[in-house]
Amino acid sequence: MNYIAVTAASANVERRFSHETPHVYDTDPQNAPLHIQKTIQLGNRGDFEEAFLHLSAAIKLDPQNSDYYRERAKLRVQLGFMNEANKDLAIAEATLQEKAEIP
Repeated sequence: MNYIAVTAASANVERRFSHETPHVYDTDPQNAPLHIQKTIQLGNRGDFEEAFLHLSAAIKLDPQNSDYYRERAKLRVQLGFMNEANKDLAIAEATLQEKAEIP
């Protein structure tokens, strides 16, 4: 887990840093299942926001896994983001259809 804050600077002035934002950075597709395990652990503890970050990392590493989108939709519902949950469900269905069309 990384925390990111940014600032803007010019030749004469530097702005204050933004609020820290947590981010999970990973580039190894083989780690997607590890992020799912972490998602489950955090979700069971009720830490839905951090679970969401790990699940989103898993999706970035394996964007063709429709189950990941369904799980993220569930988390979005827990967090109160119904429109985004519906988008994730639509992506999950589209991903399944793409897989069915591949010979």
